[in-house]
Amino acid sequence: MQGEDFFAPVPQQRLQTVDLQSQTDVLSLHSLNPSLQQLSPPALNDHGILVCGTQDYSNNLTNNKIFSIRLDLDSLALERDQDVGFWQIHIGEAIQDIKWIDSYHFVAAVSSSIVLGQTNASDGLHQKLVFDGIHHDVIRELGTNMKEHGLVVSGGYDGDIMITDISRIVEHADFPGKSNVRSYSTHQVVSSVSWHITDSSLCSATTETGFFHLFDCRRKAKQSAIAVCNSNRSDLYSHCMVNEYLTFLGYGCSKISMIDIRYPNQEVESYPVTPDNRIGSLRYSAAMKVLLAFGDSGFCTYELDSSSLHLLNYTNDRCNGVFYDKKPNVITTNSQGSLKIYNFSTT
Repeated sequence: MQGEDFFAPVPQQRLQTVDLQSQTDVLSLHSLNPSLQQLSPPALNDHGILVCGTQDYSNNLTNNKIFSIRLDLDSLALERDQDVGFWQIHIGEAIQDIKWIDSYHFVAAVSSSIVLGQTNASDGLHQKLVFDGIHHDVIRELGTNMKEHGLVVSGGYDGDIMITDISRIVEHADFPGKSNVRSYSTHQVVSSVSWHITDSSLCSATTETGFFHLFDCRRKAKQSAIAVCNSNRSDLYSHCMVNEYLTFLGYGCSKISMIDIRYPNQEVESYPVTPDNRIGSLRYSAAMKVLLAFGDSGFCTYELDSSSLHLLNYTNDRCNGVFYDKKPNVITTNSQGSLKIYNFSTT
C-alpha cells in the first residue's frame, strides 16, 4: 500500500443525520402507503429518481411492490407533488435487490428472476419484462455494468454467477439465448456480486464460506476464474472495490479486511468493527474516500488513510443505503418504511 496516492489523508468529517421529516412533511414512506414497510436497498439515478422494493414475506409472498420517488437533487428533499413524485407497480414476491442499468432502466432481483423496469419524471414507473429462471434459487444481489450498459451480474443461493446481457435480449427478443446468459459456478452460496470499477470485463463475487472470486467474462466458463481467495473466515457477506486493485471484504464476525486482487491470498489489512456489528453490506465513495459498513445493529462510517480505517461515526439505524457523492449525502431505507438522508459536513 506504500505510495498509493489514492489513500492521501482527507479532512476529518462528521456524519450528521438529517431526518427528511423535519424538512418536507412527506418523509415516511409508510405514511405515503401503509403497505410499504420493510424495504430493499435503494438505488438512485442521475435524474434524482430513487427506486426501491418491499420485502414483505407474509401473505404467500404476493404483496410486494417496486416504487419510485423523485428527489430534488439541489436540496435532496422529497418532491411534495405526489402525483408526479411517487409511483409504484405490483410485483408479488419480495424484492431482494435493485440497481439502475442507465438513467431510465433498472433491474430488480425477485426470487430467482430478474425484472426489467423503466421510470422517468414524465410518465411514471413501468414493468417492461420479466426474465424467469435466471437462477435455480433466490437471487441475493445484482451488479450492473456502468460501461457496458445492459450487462447484469447476479448471484444467490444456487451458487451460480450469472452474466445476463439485458440489452441484447431486448434488442433481439432472444431469451434465454445461450449468447445472452453466461454461467459460472462457485458451488457455494453467493453472498455478494460486483463489477470491476475500471475493467468492464471483470466481475467479482463472495461466498458465505469465505471465498472471493474474480471472473473474466471473456473467457469460457471453466477458464473464467482468474483469482480465488480463501479468506479463512466464514460469514463473508459483502465486498466492494476501493480502486482497481484493492477490495474490502465484510464479515458477519464484525470484521473488515482488505485484499489486493493481484495477490489475492495475501491479506493486506484486517480491521475489527467497533462497535460490534455483523456486516451485511459495504459501500465505498471514491469522491469522499469514505466507507460505509451496514450491519445488523446500525451502520459505521470510516475514513481511509494510508494505513488504516478510522471510525468517524456509528449510527444506530439498521438500514441499507447508497451514496450521492455530489452533495455529499447517504440515502438510506430501513425495515420501518423510512427513507432518510445523512449529510456529511466538515467541521
